[in-house]
Amino acid sequence: MGKDKDIVISNIQVKEPALGLRRLPAGFYTVVHHSGHKWRTENKRSSASDDVVEWHALIPLPSDRSATIGLEVYASFEFQPMLGTGEHLRTLTITVDQLLDCSAKHIPFTLFPKNGDIVSPCSSILVTVEQRNGENSDSSASRVFCSITETLNELEDATDHGHSALSRYRKHGEKRDLERSVAEFELALNNCPVDHPCRAAAQSNLAMVKVILYQVEDRSASLEIPIRLYRDALAARPVGHSDRPSTLVQLAAVHLARFEKQRDDVDGARVKTLLHEAMELSSTDSDENRAVSLMLQLYAGHRSGPDHASDQSSVDSHSSSRLTDEDPGILSVQLLKRFQRHGDLADLQRAIALLQQLVRSVSVWEDGDRFRASRNWILCARRMRHPSLLRAHSIAINLLPQLAWIGLSLTHRYAELKRGADVGEAAAAALDSGFPELAVEWLEQGRSIVWGELLQLRGSYEQLSSAHPDHARRLRELSAALDDAGATREKPLSTFSESTDDVMHHAIQTLQQVADAHRTLAIERDKLLQEIRRLPGFNRFLLQKDFSQLRASAQYGPVVVLNAAKRRCDALIVLADVDHVIHVPLPNFTFQRSTDLQGILKSFLRHALVERTGQIERWDRGTWESFLSPLWKSVVEPVMDALAFSMPGEPSRIFWCPTGPFVFLPIHAAGLYDAKYSAPGHKVFDFVVSSYVPTLSILAPSRNTHAAHNDDFRLLAVRQPPTDGQLSRLPGVHTELEHIKEHAPPSWNPLSELSRKSLS
Repeated sequence: MGKDKDIVISNIQVKEPALGLRRLPAGFYTVVHHSGHKWRTENKRSSASDDVVEWHALIPLPSDRSATIGLEVYASFEFQPMLGTGEHLRTLTITVDQLLDCSAKHIPFTLFPKNGDIVSPCSSILVTVEQRNGENSDSSASRVFCSITETLNELEDATDHGHSALSRYRKHGEKRDLERSVAEFELALNNCPVDHPCRAAAQSNLAMVKVILYQVEDRSASLEIPIRLYRDALAARPVGHSDRPSTLVQLAAVHLARFEKQRDDVDGARVKTLLHEAMELSSTDSDENRAVSLMLQLYAGHRSGPDHASDQSSVDSHSSSRLTDEDPGILSVQLLKRFQRHGDLADLQRAIALLQQLVRSVSVWEDGDRFRASRNWILCARRMRHPSLLRAHSIAINLLPQLAWIGLSLTHRYAELKRGADVGEAAAAALDSGFPELAVEWLEQGRSIVWGELLQLRGSYEQLSSAHPDHARRLRELSAALDDAGATREKPLSTFSESTDDVMHHAIQTLQQVADAHRTLAIERDKLLQEIRRLPGFNRFLLQKDFSQLRASAQYGPVVVLNAAKRRCDALIVLADVDHVIHVPLPNFTFQRSTDLQGILKSFLRHALVERTGQIERWDRGTWESFLSPLWKSVVEPVMDALAFSMPGEPSRIFWCPTGPFVFLPIHAAGLYDAKYSAPGHKVFDFVVSSYVPTLSILAPSRNTHAAHNDDFRLLAVRQPPTDGQLSRLPGVHTELEHIKEHAPPSWNPLSELSRKSLS
């Protein structure tokens, strides 16, 4: 009798399909494929109040229980009609036997976040499988499911490529993926006739990515093209069209973005009109209705004064309670703006509480969201000297390595760090609270993140090699591969191919494969590091050092960390045999003074260039003496006094670790150079021999005390080659190199001087 039964899927449930999506979905559908055929469920509308999407239908399965079944979940962004496949969210590959077993036990298939994600759409899929009579299953299946083919026309193909490129951009932040998405959606629209039923969808897709590109390029004040595209799409979707509410919301969002930049009341009026129509046309539990609530709240926050009180009350009556419960990030921003208008500290306190809640929600928010929340938390806490300020700074600094994750390209990592935490201000806050050691730790942790990780990739891991050689070998192999992949990823397209269309497309695919391999290696290395940190004695392996470890870096002499913040400037002296930081406030030196001196130094260098090229330029910026004296009096002399260097003698070694604008100032040359100060004791080099270090860790002693000693003397000395008449030679360079040779060991065999041509 069992042979008379057919195995069929009767129900599919997907949990949290919208989790982590960065776009407003119109609906979701699934595709089941086996035996060379595919069946697709209906495109089911999403709901903001329901985290489960369910399909009731029948789809036949093979009688062979070892056969493999594929189940894919997609998000669609239009209903009537749908263009392309939408965004692919998840794939589940399973055998018929496994499906039957899990269905009988009512066990869902749990899906973990994708590589590099904190959260991903579709946390689980529950599939119900039944055995039914063949006649019933065949007729039912034909009514609800349709077998589909792989045939795609150029319009659909370009649309799918556009969605894929946009998904890659959303995940990895590579601008070339965004530009690729724009190009594909433009191709799709160009291949879509004016009377085509999918033209509105093609226009909406292109408008969406154009908006994102303009925001990335900071051109959001000029949004006329996406506005025109959305208007055309809206005209093709009259009242009653299922996609009209979402198009209204999308068009309103662009007008709101332009209103934020230009404060044009015409844009503001259009925002209100579009959102109120969308509110009327959408159901209360729809994603569109929730988006309307958020955008009305944002729009109201940009309005001020009694003339707009009715706008605010209208928004509050519709959405305030939901925002309080569901959107701590949005509400905290509004509370901060209200504090700026009215000065009520209660608004700041409530904003801080909401931001703390958001930052703790690790499972819901991405690192970028948590970082933005921590920065807003810092802003609020600083306004009222809230006791949580140091905690907010700590969270922001600890998130920096995640923002500049080693699996991203160097360009992307540096871009993330540019908008990162202000470590100098964090250190100043720690000093305000009396924690100079914490200030040193934060300055160390927040500086040279990318460079420090690149050095880690080339480390030898001596201590790990001694205790766990297999782990060390795997780490060296992964690190070397990651280093090579990162270098390859930075190559321009021209190094892969000539710039013909077909070959360039292949080159883009090659670069994408390199990027995918790079991220995969980074994830594998992260997992291996977690495994190593579970080994006894290695719980802090390759993690940031605390002060008790950092002070060992001062083994060769004092390390002086210089920090300039808006409110204060300080020198922090680290000594190897002192268990605390010697804190030297610099009250006579300010952040503004440091930037002014930096500007004067640039003028000096520019004037020197003018003199050497024989040009004439008016000079009224002072002298080197007037430039170097404030550095001595306000910065270096207080440090010398703190170190008890009161009398010139045999110069000691000192390491300057400048941060912020201090990096561009010649601390090693500070002094009083007027004739009356010609006696020793008024210049930094009368007391110390200066060196510069980017971080303390670069001076850290090696843990490998058994390494074989190498007497080979290695030195690279570079002197300026001829400049083909562009500039004169630097005076004294050849003499300096001869002095270096005099101090080198007799066995040193220097490299012969090379010509500029041979070096190029």
